[in-house]
Formats: sequence, C-alpha cells, structure tokens
Amino acid sequence: MTSTLKQEPHLNWERLWDLAARDTSGGRRIARVLLSLWDGATFSVDLQDLLCLDPGPFHDLLALLAVLHRENLQLDRLVTPHQMQPILHLWGTVSSP
Repeated sequence: MTSTLKQEPHLNWERLWDLAARDTSGGRRIARVLLSLWDGATFSVDLQDLLCLDPGPFHDLLALLAVLHRENLQLDRLVTPHQMQPILHLWGTVSSP
C-alpha cells in the first residue's frame, strides 16, 4: 500500500483491510468492493452491499473512492498482488453479487 492511502486523513485503511480479511458478512461486502476496485474485469460488486455496512467502514470505502477519483488511479496501482493475498485467499472466488 502506498503512502497515498496511508496519509489520507478520512480513510482508515487498516480497518478496511482487517475487515475484508475476515470471514463475516461485512468482510465479504468490503472484500467485494476492494476486489472490484482492484480488478474489475474479474470481480464484480453490487453497490447495494455498501448500504448494509456499518457507518465506519462505509465512510472508509467512500474515502477510498474519493482518493481514487481525485488521484485518477485504480486500486491496483496502490496495492500489490501480495498485499491483496489475504483477501484473495478468503474471497477470491466471489465473482458475482
């Protein structure tokens, strides 16, 4: 993960990563969004999943989207395959909403 994400004041990146690597319904929802942002050709997401998240992770994902939009970046430019491995290991087969 690059300093662009670590320095974003409204984004709790560690919370997102920790939750996405957990085998919970919230973790699955967050992982779907992250995987879709990282490799949208392989992973899809139902945006309604965002509406089921707790406020903290919901706002973290919105902040992540704002960073990607502002910097005109894709998540795969900020996060390596190695860093995605825990999420891919747990949720990599989740390819449709």
